[in-house]
Amino acid sequence: MLQERSSQFNIYQLFENNLTIPEYQRPYSWNDEQVTDLLDDLIEAYENKKDNYLIGNMIFYRNKNKIELVDGQQRSTTIALILKVLNYKVEFLNQKVNTLSIKSIQKNYNLIKNRLENYSRKEDFLEYLKNKIIVTTINTNDIDEAFMLFDSQNTRGKPLSKKDLLKVHHLRFVNNYKTQKSLAKKWEDITMKNTQNNNYDKIDELLYLIALSRIASRGMLKTDDMVYINVFKEFKSIGNYNKLNNYNQPPIFENFFYDIDNKELSLISKSFDLRGFFKIANGLKYLPFELNQSIEGGEKFFWFVFKYNELFYQMGEEKIFNILDNLSGNGNIYLRKIYKGLLLFFVDKFGFDKIEEFGCRLLILLFFYRFKKQAIRKDGIVKFQWNNNVKFDIFKEILLNYSSEYLLQKIDTYINFNISKVDEEIKGVKKSFYNSFEIYHNKIEKISEGKICPIQS
Repeated sequence: MLQERSSQFNIYQLFENNLTIPEYQRPYSWNDEQVTDLLDDLIEAYENKKDNYLIGNMIFYRNKNKIELVDGQQRSTTIALILKVLNYKVEFLNQKVNTLSIKSIQKNYNLIKNRLENYSRKEDFLEYLKNKIIVTTINTNDIDEAFMLFDSQNTRGKPLSKKDLLKVHHLRFVNNYKTQKSLAKKWEDITMKNTQNNNYDKIDELLYLIALSRIASRGMLKTDDMVYINVFKEFKSIGNYNKLNNYNQPPIFENFFYDIDNKELSLISKSFDLRGFFKIANGLKYLPFELNQSIEGGEKFFWFVFKYNELFYQMGEEKIFNILDNLSGNGNIYLRKIYKGLLLFFVDKFGFDKIEEFGCRLLILLFFYRFKKQAIRKDGIVKFQWNNNVKFDIFKEILLNYSSEYLLQKIDTYINFNISKVDEEIKGVKKSFYNSFEIYHNKIEKISEGKICPIQS
C-alpha cells in the first residue's frame, strides 16, 4: 500500500498496485488520435533506447485497501490494452467498468492490435514498457484534495470539468454503494444526453445560470461572473442534512384556507397522481428545492440538479426563453445570460403562467439598455441601471415579491417612469437585437405603451 505523498513507478510496479476505477469516474473515452499518439511515443522511446521515459503524473486516492485513480484512468487503461495486445495480462482490465466505456475499450484494443500486428520486436518492446516507462504519482487520503489537485494540474488526459468535480464531491456524502452507482449513472446519462458538441453543453449552461441567479439574488454579482463562475465553489457543500425547515416544505399545495373560528387549516393540493400515503407520481418537479437555497451534500444535490435539468428542458420548449440565442457579440451574450438567468429564477418561483409577460418586460429593459449604449460592458450590466442612472435589480425583486402579478406591476412602474420613447431609426447590432424578438414586437409595443417602437429603415 502506498504510504508516501509522492511515488514513482515503472509500468510493472504500477499495475502491481490494487488500482481501481471508481464509479464516479467518467467513461473511458480516448479517441484514435490520443491512443495512436501515446503508442507512437512509446515506440519512439523504445527505439531510441530512452531510459526511464516519463509519461506523466497520476493522482491516487487511498480508499481503505483500494487505490482509486483520480487522474490517470485514460492512460492506465490504454497502457493496459497495449500490454494485453503484447500478451501480458494485467488484473486492472478485469474489474467491472462503466458500460459506456466498453465500446471505446473494444475499439481501441483493435486499433492497437492492428498497429502492432506486424511489429517485429514485440517481446523486447514489452520488456521495455514494463521496466523503462515511468509514471509519477501524487497520493492522498482526502478525496476533495485529490480532485482539487486534478483540477489544477495540466495533464495529458482530458481534464475533469467543474460538473465532474461536483459529482465526485457529492458522491462522497452517499454511503450506500448501490445509491452511489445509481446516482453516478443518472448523472452520466443527463450530462452525455445534454452534450451536443465540444463547445456547448446544456448542463454547463444550466449550472452557470443557476449559479448566476443565486449570486445575483444575494446582491453579490461581479463583473467577472458575466464571463465565468466557478460552479464547483458555488455548489460545494460542507455536509448533508436531513430535516426540512419550516420554510422548506414540498410544493404540492396550490392554496390553503385557515378557519379562524375552528382553528382548522385546509390545504388545496395541486393536481397529481397520489400513490399511497404521500407518494406522488412524477414527483421530480415537486421536490422542495429553491434555486437560491443552501446546497446540501449527497443525494439531495443530485436531486436538485435533476429537478432543474427537467425544468431547463421545459423552458427550452418556450420560444420566449430562446429568443436571444442566435445573437453574437460579447455584449449581446452578457445580456442573454442575464435574461435567461432571470427567466429561470422567475419560473422556478412563480411557474410558467406568466413567463411571456415577464419575458417581454425583460426584453423592453434589455433593448432600451442596448439601444442607449455604444458598447455593452459587463461592468455596466451588473449595476442593473437600465436607464443609465436608476437601479432596478430584478433578481432581488423576484426574491422579495410574493406574487408574479405584483412583480410585473413593479416592472411596469419602472418602465413607465424611467424608459423614454425610442422613436429613431436603429441600425447595426442594435437592429439585430431588436429584430431577434420580432414575434413579440406587438406585445412589447402594447406593454411599453408605444415607447419601444423604433423606426425601421
